[in-house]
Amino acid sequence: MELVIGMIIFLFYHTNSIYSSTYISICIPVSTNFLFLNHIIKYYNTMLDKIKVGIVFGGRSPEHNISLLSAYNVVGNIDRSKFEPVLLAVDKEGIWHYGGDTMTTTNPTDAVKVALPRYDNVVYISQNAHERAVIDKKTGKVITKIDVLYPVLHGAYGEDGAIQGMAKIAGLPCVGCGILGSSAGMDKDVTKRLLRDAGIGIADFVTLRKGYNDHLT
Repeated sequence: MELVIGMIIFLFYHTNSIYSSTYISICIPVSTNFLFLNHIIKYYNTMLDKIKVGIVFGGRSPEHNISLLSAYNVVGNIDRSKFEPVLLAVDKEGIWHYGGDTMTTTNPTDAVKVALPRYDNVVYISQNAHERAVIDKKTGKVITKIDVLYPVLHGAYGEDGAIQGMAKIAGLPCVGCGILGSSAGMDKDVTKRLLRDAGIGIADFVTLRKGYNDHLT
């Protein structure tokens, strides 16, 4: 009896969540096993409430290929019972593309040959605070929404505070360091000065700048 009712709830809940709460309230008294039904309801609530993670990878930096390898590993190991990946591939020209939830890079384990496929769905992330929408550039329609941004970008525009600043403007939680930590850590001259002034031991260093230290090069 419980199994039959459970299957009815599953089918109705999965296909018509608008009326699910009303239907469940009718079914539960008929069942002789509340715990069984509660497990079903809890399970499908969890399925519907997965955290959508916007995984950003690729980018314009010379480390584009390494970013693809990193993203391949992240997507391959993410816990899909809790998280729903939303892939946002940035090509070498800085154009954003929607990649669904599955990595489709060619030669995904070869740092030299790895490459993005040919995408035709250019997107952008809404900068309206807390809208958190991935929008199709052609149609202007929302493709999906994300709960958190996970930058898997290496080098410039990914580790220097740029993507972190974009996330902050958009009201999106962002995995990793914030704007200041990212930008300070990316600029090694600034990093060393901060460590030195904080009394943390560092090796002697010299910063070379084009046009300023040409006599040292």
